[in-house]
Amino acid sequence: MKMFMGRLVLLLLLMLFLSGPLVLAAPDSAGRPVGQMASGQQMADIAQVYLQQQVSVPEGEIVVTPMSVPSDLLVPAGAITYEADLPYGVRQGLPVIVQVTVSVNGKPFTIRQLRFDVKAYQQVVIATRLLSQGEIISAGNIRLDRRDVSHLAAGYITDEKKIMGLAVRRVVVPGTVLTTAMLGKPLMIHKGQAVTLLIRTNGIEVSVAGTALQDGSEGQMIRVQNNTSKKAVTGQVLDTNTVLL
Repeated sequence: MKMFMGRLVLLLLLMLFLSGPLVLAAPDSAGRPVGQMASGQQMADIAQVYLQQQVSVPEGEIVVTPMSVPSDLLVPAGAITYEADLPYGVRQGLPVIVQVTVSVNGKPFTIRQLRFDVKAYQQVVIATRLLSQGEIISAGNIRLDRRDVSHLAAGYITDEKKIMGLAVRRVVVPGTVLTTAMLGKPLMIHKGQAVTLLIRTNGIEVSVAGTALQDGSEGQMIRVQNNTSKKAVTGQVLDTNTVLL
């Protein structure tokens, strides 16, 4: 008899398992579970709108794409509300996690974490052809192009006018996004060049012949040699031929 009862219990458990997942909800008077479904799609939509409100790019466009949509959720009967939050902030180039708290009648029921791919698009300056080291930026060798800036190095440029007349510090291939680190003032004086060393003191100017020991741009401090004394000194580049000591 005991063996028969044991087999009967085992059979009942097996039938319950095969019939599908158990719904843990209190039954109503008719024996039906009391509850409702919280839409996974609605959670994703609320999280997406929230994220778009939190992220902005000056004169740019934010594209937020859910990486997955959560499944619907069985919750108790009552008024469902959702509250979104960014627990880890927005990290450049990485998936963004939005945390959605699902509440029923004002009481938190559960928390879902949703992952989003966030791309920020802006018009940035790119090289239109091969630029040699020291070449001057002009309207003929750059243009604006729409790019995803969330993966770009810091210092990308969005205003062509701000870099006109600057020089590239290294070779730049066509299509490269220009950054401030790639650019600088053009060289005015080159190493080994004959220069005029200008000395100003008490309203008196004295100039002597010298030789540049370094390349230099306008306003840059470089080492030069006084050809008369043969001493090396440091001065500021004034123009293509003059260094102020």
